[in-house]
Amino acid sequence: MTKLSTRSFATILVLVALVFCFALAGMNNRWWGWFEPVAQNTDQSDDATELIPEGFVKHGGVIRPEKDVFGPKNRKRRPPREPVNVGLTPVVNRNANANTKSLAKTEDNPELAKNRSMLQVPEPFDREAYLKDPQAYIDQVVAGRIWQPAKPSKKTATIQRVGKYRHQLVQGETVTLRVDVEPGMPVHFASERLGQFENQLPTITVRADENGRATTRFTVSGGTRDFIDLVASSPVHSGYARWLIEISQPKKK
Repeated sequence: MTKLSTRSFATILVLVALVFCFALAGMNNRWWGWFEPVAQNTDQSDDATELIPEGFVKHGGVIRPEKDVFGPKNRKRRPPREPVNVGLTPVVNRNANANTKSLAKTEDNPELAKNRSMLQVPEPFDREAYLKDPQAYIDQVVAGRIWQPAKPSKKTATIQRVGKYRHQLVQGETVTLRVDVEPGMPVHFASERLGQFENQLPTITVRADENGRATTRFTVSGGTRDFIDLVASSPVHSGYARWLIEISQPKKK
């Protein structure tokens, strides 16, 4: 019985293999039509043979009037804009004033090099040291002072801008900037996009007068264009005073 069962099992395997091979051959040769190829769409027109009317173009797969795509043939073209000559930033004399001399020292002293950058955090404001020698503090250029106003509190007043926020100037003109702070205290002014204060630099520290009014003048010198943001702050007051300078170029003579 064991040998008979083995033969039967082998026979079944052979028959199954034959049926599988027969079915596979029939599928490959499409004997029964089960797997007919999908009919191709013959309705699509060939771009090469498609007729496009005169005055029309095919753009993005759509036939459109030529003037809609390219505009009228006799359209007047706008002449190209002339390049704007904004000039060059003026050269600053190292010995022009106490501020330029202070800035020149930073070139030879790596420890003072950080004073030139508005991104460097300077030493905290020392009120007692300032009152002992205010001019020494005013003469030293430290660009990062602009971002060190006093922290807001109930006892700390906010710096007050005097005058309007926006000014329209022609390159070469000057505007006067004023703020009100505690009398005798320092105020830092800075430009974020070139220009010159009275010390020929884009940053300056001014001491307020006995009435608490700090004043400086700013010139939109060569190299300036479009808009300039001016900022003022004081180490004894919170907040910032700001101005927006809109610059136009001089008319050609």
